[in-house]
Amino acid sequence: MIRTIGVTLAGMLFATPALAQLHDTGGGEITVIPTDHNEAEIDAAFSEGMKRAQALKLRQAVTPLVSSTGNLLFPLRLRPDSKSFRGNGISNFVDHGAGTALEDFTCGTRTYDGHRGIDMALYPYGWRMMDGAEVEIAAAAPGTIVNKGDGQFDRQCHTTGAAANFVIVRQNDGLDALYWHMKKGSVTKAAIGQKVAAGDVLGLVASSGNSTGPHLHFELRTSGGQTVDPFAGRCSTKTTKWKHQPENIDTDILKIATHSAPPPGVSSSCDNPDPRYADQFKPGAKVWGAVYLRDQRPDTPVVISFVRPNGQIFASWTTGAISRVYSFSYWWASIALPASGANGTWKIRAKLEGREMEHAFIVGKAPAATTLTASVLPSVQSVSAGATAIFNVAVRNIGSQAAAGCTLVPDVPLAAVWNVEQIVPAAPAGELNRAFDLAAGKSKKFRLSIKPKKGYRASAIKIPIHVSCLNANSPALGSKTEVTLTF
Repeated sequence: MIRTIGVTLAGMLFATPALAQLHDTGGGEITVIPTDHNEAEIDAAFSEGMKRAQALKLRQAVTPLVSSTGNLLFPLRLRPDSKSFRGNGISNFVDHGAGTALEDFTCGTRTYDGHRGIDMALYPYGWRMMDGAEVEIAAAAPGTIVNKGDGQFDRQCHTTGAAANFVIVRQNDGLDALYWHMKKGSVTKAAIGQKVAAGDVLGLVASSGNSTGPHLHFELRTSGGQTVDPFAGRCSTKTTKWKHQPENIDTDILKIATHSAPPPGVSSSCDNPDPRYADQFKPGAKVWGAVYLRDQRPDTPVVISFVRPNGQIFASWTTGAISRVYSFSYWWASIALPASGANGTWKIRAKLEGREMEHAFIVGKAPAATTLTASVLPSVQSVSAGATAIFNVAVRNIGSQAAAGCTLVPDVPLAAVWNVEQIVPAAPAGELNRAFDLAAGKSKKFRLSIKPKKGYRASAIKIPIHVSCLNANSPALGSKTEVTLTF
């Protein structure tokens, strides 16, 4: 199934530019959403995996398990060289509808007929993210590999009956977990029959098999072949299978970027336009700043601001409200830089639903590459309802060049209000979620606060901390850059 795009030009339906320095605006909803039809191939892969699981005498879950707490971690995370804040959004859920009726776990229609899994799509510009190997697939729960396949073409943009690259894990709870559409050559080298821990890397996201674009199809089944929806809801089960089930509408800023030309739209699943990302500009040049969103809610405008090196707002634009939820959307505005006095680190600041995030860009000479390390204390926290978890993050530049335009974000879906604040001794509370610079050989400390929203729970969820700069990648994921939170 191929869905077409709907791009609404912001200049036609949205507010006019706020300041004279702003040149033009644009953007809208992206409705090219990856889908798949792999029922026969997946059935065969599951059947073979079940035979191997029986031969290995692994635990079986013949019927869906009911427990007080879920055991699944979110199976996608950013790799160190990604410059995104998040790498994906859920495009389709399990279909619970009878016959041809569509019904996801909320009784909504974010699914398609007969869909038995969760589609997690790369965005923005999914093909570029796939080619850059920006998002890896991690085991959602511990278990044993019972089937896998690799070597298949991974740039499908139509449902043509092709074979996929995949892994099936018989989880320790007896359920079978399928990870489908992987990148060719990325599938784990762990052998069938080998155990994996929760969080172990299984492969990279791509578009192998019957697929219209880069995404992970994640699916759970019982040993009897029954589909298990990990999401709890009015039209699903009462108990979630996730260690933390985020909000049904999981609004977030996935990326802020600067471009050397208007950010391109997408008109079909096969489109792979060059976004013309650029982080360095000359004085007098034109700069396009864009924000890329998932689950943008109605009546939630975005404020896009261009900020001078001295912190003053150069130009700003507020979009208008939208009439319904946009699963994926983007909005952009452009400026012409001053011909003189413009050198330094500028920022694009985006504000959505009260949270501000920033992306930096350089006017003048670009900084040489450097290297970061990071650590977090405490590494494990448990907080009661209504309380706030506080993690102290230290980022150090161990290279010989200054790090420019750095950001720090928790990389996992969270039904919580989170913020990052630099810790400055003997100084009042600073601004939240700001891009920062870091001199060579120096370190800075930050306070990451996470306050769960009312009614949401988490059972020892793992939260990777993603830190990156214009000229430095995030430190490799490990015990020093990951925290565990229960609430």
